[in-house]
Amino acid sequence: MRRKISLLAVIASLILLSWSHILDDYGDRFTSKALTQAAVTYGVTRGINGLVSVLQSTQVSIGIASISPGEFLDPLNDLIERFSWIAMMAMASLGFQKLLLVMASSILFKTLLTITGVLFIYSALKMNGDKQNAMMRLFVIALFLRFAVGAVVFANNIVEYYFLEETKTKATENLSQTKISLSDINLNPAQEKRNIWDDLKGSFTEGDEDEIKKQTENATSNILDLTVAYIAQAIIFPFLFLWGFYKILLWVWAFNWAGFIRISDEYTPQKPVESESI
Repeated sequence: MRRKISLLAVIASLILLSWSHILDDYGDRFTSKALTQAAVTYGVTRGINGLVSVLQSTQVSIGIASISPGEFLDPLNDLIERFSWIAMMAMASLGFQKLLLVMASSILFKTLLTITGVLFIYSALKMNGDKQNAMMRLFVIALFLRFAVGAVVFANNIVEYYFLEETKTKATENLSQTKISLSDINLNPAQEKRNIWDDLKGSFTEGDEDEIKKQTENATSNILDLTVAYIAQAIIFPFLFLWGFYKILLWVWAFNWAGFIRISDEYTPQKPVESESI
């Protein structure tokens, strides 16, 4: 009997949780924060991409020759172009999760979970056999539709907090610094301020070349870190968690709830046998 009471209490608690906004509000805050962070990172990398394009198009005269110092940035430019697609894909994934959270928290799925939960409670009290299994399976489907996305977002947030957040924050800050450093490099002074001596000596120094190489290496390393983090956060982990919840759904679906309830009804604790006094 205790098993049945515990099971019915769990179902009633899930119905009450469905009508509350605890999990929904948490998921909305997480997805909004992740979307904002991804948008900031995307904006920083696109800003670096614009600076790289400017540097690549700059020709610096040194004597009778000219060079394009921005050629050092070709690999970085290609990497940023590819990362931009990954960042867009991550934002699309997070936006889709946010949309699914809104749909799952609608009155339709709350009502569906409530109806199937009440039906199962009724079947556990008044019915037996296949009807109990059928009612429980309907409830499990409604439970999956109502809470699966929220549970995935919750699990994903835990993983990001402990393993990804520091890497993403640090890499984004470093890229912002790279953007500032590249913008400070002046390879093409205003034409009206140039003279013959400027044309002979050029504006590109060895220090500028070293700075470009340094910032290229730093930006490449940080973009690779962000690539791994966003692929994990927006693609790999959500699918893994969703697959795990799907496996749990299959196990709950196949479980013999009628037998579980029947055993709990048939079980009655026996009184201890008192020993006869000698």
